[in-house]
Order: sequence, then C-alpha cells, then structure tokens
Amino acid sequence: MEAWGSDSNLFAQKTAELVTDAALSAEPLAHPGTVIKRLRGTVAEQIAALPPDVTRPRKANEVEPIDRGQPTRAVKTSTRAKILGRSKPRPDRAALISAEKALEYAMSAHVTEQKKLKNRQAALEREKRDMDRNNRQRIETLEDDRARAEAAYGKVMKAWQR
Repeated sequence: MEAWGSDSNLFAQKTAELVTDAALSAEPLAHPGTVIKRLRGTVAEQIAALPPDVTRPRKANEVEPIDRGQPTRAVKTSTRAKILGRSKPRPDRAALISAEKALEYAMSAHVTEQKKLKNRQAALEREKRDMDRNNRQRIETLEDDRARAEAAYGKVMKAWQR
C-alpha cells in the first residue's frame, strides 16, 4: 500500500484485489515496495468490468481518456481541460486536511490532559482533606493525653511538696 502512496487499505475499499496468477505476481514479488503496472485486458474490457456507480476523483496530472469520436488516446488532465476550455484543476487539499487533522488531534490531546490534571488535582485535594482530618484527630488525642499527664504530674507534685 505504501508503494502506491495510499494511507488506507485498498483491499478493504475493493479498489485492489489479490493476484493469484503466478505469472502476474512474479515480478512484484521480486521487487517489493515498487509499483509495477501491467494492463490486464483492453481499456474497454477494464471499463466494462467496473461497477456502474464507481467513480473516483482524478489527480491533477493523472491521465484520462478523451472521446472525440476518434480512437481513444490518453492526455493529461490539464491538457484535457485546455482542450475543453475549462480552467485549471482544483488544487490538492491533502496538506490542508492533514493540518486540520493534526490540529484536531492536538486540541483533543489538550482536553484529555486537562481532564487528567483536574482528576489529579481533585485526588490531591481529597488526600489533603483526609490528612488534615487525621492530623486534627491525632493532635486532639495527644492534647488530651498531655492534659491527663499534666494533671497526674500536678497531683504527684502536690503530694511530694507536703
């Protein structure tokens, strides 16, 4: 898929199919990662084999046939546009789409990180409340112990002074 410049699975989209013919698959298997194009049948046979509702956008410099009642010949899209009096082909949006996806991902990651930080902050606040409560209880207990020890010492001192 990478050799064809595709970032999606062409087999899942049914635009590519597994070649089981050993003669057709010998050269591609000998040169992995290299695009090897072989026509299988005539152009008319290939077009007839397409489903009637399948259309795909053409790339800016992709070859497409021109039908003027003459034998079929291939011409670049930009030349076809000039012949038919059309303007230049639409610019490629791939870079814009990629930038938008990157921005969307970054914004989503930022929101996720903010949520994680809020959760950590809430956990720390709960931990601080628990620690403060435990320390207050411990200090109260220790103050009570100190008061009892002071009272007992006071009694012993009074008895000793007599």
